[in-house]
Amino acid sequence: MSSSNIRVFTVFCTIVAFFLVNSSSSKPIRHYGRCNVGNETGYCQHRQRCWEQGANFSSSARSQCPSQLRHDLVCCRRAPFGIVSSALKQLLPQPGVCGFVDFIENRVISGTISSIRDFPWMALLRKSKDGEQYTHVCGGSLIHERWVLTAAHCVPIREDSQTLLQVRLGEWNTTNSPDCQWSGGEEICAPPHIDMNVDRIIMHEEYVKEFAPNAKLLNDIALLRLQQPVNFSEFVQPICLPSSNDDDEYTYADYAMDIAGWGNTEHTSFGGSPIKLRAVLNALSMANCRKNYPHIMSSQLCAGGETMAGTCHGDSGGPLMYQLAYDDKENRAYYIAGIVSLGLAFCNYSGQPMIFTRVEQYVPWIMGTISANM
Repeated sequence: MSSSNIRVFTVFCTIVAFFLVNSSSSKPIRHYGRCNVGNETGYCQHRQRCWEQGANFSSSARSQCPSQLRHDLVCCRRAPFGIVSSALKQLLPQPGVCGFVDFIENRVISGTISSIRDFPWMALLRKSKDGEQYTHVCGGSLIHERWVLTAAHCVPIREDSQTLLQVRLGEWNTTNSPDCQWSGGEEICAPPHIDMNVDRIIMHEEYVKEFAPNAKLLNDIALLRLQQPVNFSEFVQPICLPSSNDDDEYTYADYAMDIAGWGNTEHTSFGGSPIKLRAVLNALSMANCRKNYPHIMSSQLCAGGETMAGTCHGDSGGPLMYQLAYDDKENRAYYIAGIVSLGLAFCNYSGQPMIFTRVEQYVPWIMGTISANM
């Protein structure tokens, strides 16, 4: 066994998980009753969640959606597969470009070491005081040719901070360049990794480290703008964003989700793993999450903690991911559900779930921030 593999298995706790992805497990649309648009079936939904942004919702051809509790409901036609808001389509990459799924290697997950092609949106955040010596501190996710999504607790808080941030993309094994891996009797080699300077750090305006006794990291989300756009390739690609959703606490309950990274946290004491690792966690409903964290907010998400096996494979600021069909041919893409926030992203033998920032609640903030800082 190579020295790098020895380090993985001696420093990190072992997970061997087998999950078969169920291609028919898409959750139903969230709505407040059925309605009609001419001869077509529709759903009563919040106006901002309807994919028909240019429609005349007061037309006599549309049913009305009266509600004593909600005054912003409209009758929205049933959306075709993959429909998202026109703004999201124009601003960010869409399935087919984002969220690449390697069906051969990702259908069944076994072990902890990732394939060299897995999760090409994974980013390593690196800090430096002098611009020469860099240290890996956190993870992130590429969502646009120039934007990386991460946790607010991973970035400098003070505007006058002298810490320089850099983002590394296309990395797999931090001890090699270029990276190579044998798979099916064939050696696959990736181009050298890419180190990109960050020219703008935008932390959520309402990020707080502690919002209640024994409760921390609310609005733990930040965007990093790269100094220049990155070219997408087989080993550098964005992950897809989910549709905006601000009121459904059961969206991901019992989903099997992927987590990946090098084990870097803001408090790493063991140096992390040189090779990108992966594991599967089950998402919890908010009710089950509150059994462990009574102060958890709807803008957060819990996953893992069901077994005593450690969740040693993620980075603070890195993604919690799930697969979803995006068209009627059942083509699938990876979407980012959460950002590792309170995480014990290193080995966690406590059996406690990890806490993630729930990305779907921040899609309007992400889009608005990117639009204003292009």
